[in-house]
Amino acid sequence: MDKKAQWEWESFWLEYVAGALLVIAFYLSVRGAYVGVTYAVAFIIGAILGKFWYDKIRRHRNTLYITVLTLAVMLGIIIGSIGTDRRIIVVLYVIGLLLSYVIHKEKWIKSA
Repeated sequence: MDKKAQWEWESFWLEYVAGALLVIAFYLSVRGAYVGVTYAVAFIIGAILGKFWYDKIRRHRNTLYITVLTLAVMLGIIIGSIGTDRRIIVVLYVIGLLLSYVIHKEKWIKSA
C-alpha cells in the first residue's frame, strides 16, 4: 500500500466504516423493519455531514454544494421514511449535524 493510500485510510477510516454501516441501516429503514433504525440513520447521516461542514468551513471553501447535498439528503430521508414521524427525523438530523459540527469545532475529538 503506498503512503498516500495509507494516509487516506488512516485519516478517514471512520467515515468509510460509517458509510458502510449507513448503507445497511438505510436499507433496513427503507424496508420498514424498525422505526428506531430510521431515526438512528437520520442522526448518523446528520453527524457525518456535520464533519463535512466543519472541514469545508475550516478550509474556507465554497459551501454551496455541501448545502445542496445536506438539503437533498434530508429530503431523501424524509421521502424514504414511511410510517415514521417526519418531524422527529428532521430534529434528529439537525441535532446530529450541529452536534458533530460543534464537537469538531471545539476539538473534543481529533479530526483529520
